[in-house]
Amino acid sequence: MAPKGVSLQPKRLNPISVAAVDESPLVLAGLRALCANDSLGLIMAEYAPGVAVDIVLYDPLDERGNPRHRVPQLAADRGVRRVAAYSWSASPAFVESVLLQGANGYLSKKVAGVELASSMRSIVAGERVVDRSLFGSEDAVQVPFVERLTPREASIVTAIARGWSNQEIADRLNLSINSVKSYIRAAYRKIGVSRRSQAVAWAVNNGLGAAPEEDALAPAPQH
Repeated sequence: MAPKGVSLQPKRLNPISVAAVDESPLVLAGLRALCANDSLGLIMAEYAPGVAVDIVLYDPLDERGNPRHRVPQLAADRGVRRVAAYSWSASPAFVESVLLQGANGYLSKKVAGVELASSMRSIVAGERVVDRSLFGSEDAVQVPFVERLTPREASIVTAIARGWSNQEIADRLNLSINSVKSYIRAAYRKIGVSRRSQAVAWAVNNGLGAAPEEDALAPAPQH
């Protein structure tokens, strides 16, 4: 018998809402099945800009393995609490670039059930989670610690990649020229460059140079 006053009922988890963006029907079906397990405390949600959701899953690689570019936009969304990349495979360098763009973790589509739910909960709680099984072998794989770009910094790096001057960036984002320079210095330090040409190359290689959405350059909230 349990001691008096001790419940034998399992502790219920606080529910977290999960949305997936630009995902295949097969993966969506798997996520819905996961959320249907009441013991995991997950609620399947539909993503809409500005609508509150605890975690958004987004695959930064298309079906051919080419980079896709919505991580900064999702990270800047006022309604999104956390963004997790969710893919079949990745290299440590690509994971680093996606985390720099604003993702809070990088999860594998090969993992399901309790393990995936636990990883999402850890990300929502503020941890950075990277699933090393993405790399094929977990031995000797080092995922560098990265200090991710803020949504504002990502917007400014995107503008630099489009050839905008500091004054044009200041006018477009309603910032002072000194604030723009401060954001640029912070972004350069995080991505490891010192010149504008290097920042352009980094942006193009990491999905910040070709994003077609004007929203990517809208004034970004700070989380």
